[in-house]
Amino acid sequence: AKDVLKKAQATGANFEQLAVEYSDDPTAKGWGDVPGNKGNLGAFERSQMVEKFSNAAFAAEEGKIIGPVETEFGLHIVKINKKM
Repeated sequence: AKDVLKKAQATGANFEQLAVEYSDDPTAKGWGDVPGNKGNLGAFERSQMVEKFSNAAFAAEEGKIIGPVETEFGLHIVKINKKM
């Protein structure tokens, strides 16, 4: 996860491509005729995600890539696109 974080933080890195390549989450890659989300979770409220993930995401600055964040679902690299 730390290596993926370094790649994601590198200048010119494509976060969506890295999510598809490295994620174990099938929703990132898609299946059959269903396109993947490429790691984009969309906008969410703090209560919609598990506490550790939400705490890290809401503490980070807009535009930053943080991680790894460990939850009961695994390790996560998080890109904060926009805060509302």
